[in-house]
Amino acid sequence: MKLNPVLILIALLGTGIFITGCTTEDKNGEQPGLKSTTWHLTGYKDEGGEYQPLISGTEISLIILTDGKISGSAGCNGYGGIYTVEENKISFQNIYSTEIYCAIPIGTMEQETWYLTSLRDSSSYQIQNGKLDIMNENGETILTYENRIQKI
Repeated sequence: MKLNPVLILIALLGTGIFITGCTTEDKNGEQPGLKSTTWHLTGYKDEGGEYQPLISGTEISLIILTDGKISGSAGCNGYGGIYTVEENKISFQNIYSTEIYCAIPIGTMEQETWYLTSLRDSSSYQIQNGKLDIMNENGETILTYENRIQKI
């Protein structure tokens, strides 16, 4: 019996999404740290300096792995790259993404482009009350994420 490579790929992607989507509190009830956590974007600062919520029907996530890599969903496309962290300083490099075009919801592609640009402009971060704020070199919050902890 010959295995269908498309079905194998779908099964692997589904398993990866399931595993990375489930984060838990540690046994002491403390919030998870920066790494090995799935962060969900709640809003971003646009080119005019105004805070914008995500377009309804879109989901943007950031997974910061312990091996120096990142992955996630940019709203339409998957993306990845590498990061460096030193104290509260963070930078993302070599960001790449798939190249699917999503016409619906309207504005998805513009939001995605702005998000990936903002990642590249990141300079520092802070975590408070289950929220991750990413700041630019001027100390302005440009990306805000939340951790949706799921108890298993």
